[in-house]
Amino acid sequence: MGKDIGDCGPFLEYVIVSISRSFALKPSQTLTLLADNFKFFSLLLIKGQKNDFANVLRWTREVRNDLQHFHPKFTNAKDMQYFLQLIKYGIISQNESVSVACLQILLELHDKVQNLHELMSDFFEQQNGAIMLCLKAYEMYVS
Repeated sequence: MGKDIGDCGPFLEYVIVSISRSFALKPSQTLTLLADNFKFFSLLLIKGQKNDFANVLRWTREVRNDLQHFHPKFTNAKDMQYFLQLIKYGIISQNESVSVACLQILLELHDKVQNLHELMSDFFEQQNGAIMLCLKAYEMYVS
């Protein structure tokens, strides 16, 4: 897609543009990945595309680079919850670099966005929350 990230309006538009660009997809294809509670996008984060993680890593790099542009778009809890759920399964990716990148994004968001502390706590502490995924990632890569 040719749209500049800084020109994206609503947060969902940013998500669609960034994924479409990184994975060389049409927006309609990206929406398919995001359908059904991110089922297919989650599988991409975990397993890559045929065990190739180049596009996933490209997307995580783009998100990290764009944090300065899009973090003001997190003006409401709904957008933040959407993004946290979108990136959550990257924590347990079969690729350690993807796992680390997703954790770095979460940490950077926590540091940059002032109103996130309660939302982030809920995200990590809820039943089947991200803390369990972090523990699983720790077992996968450190043990």
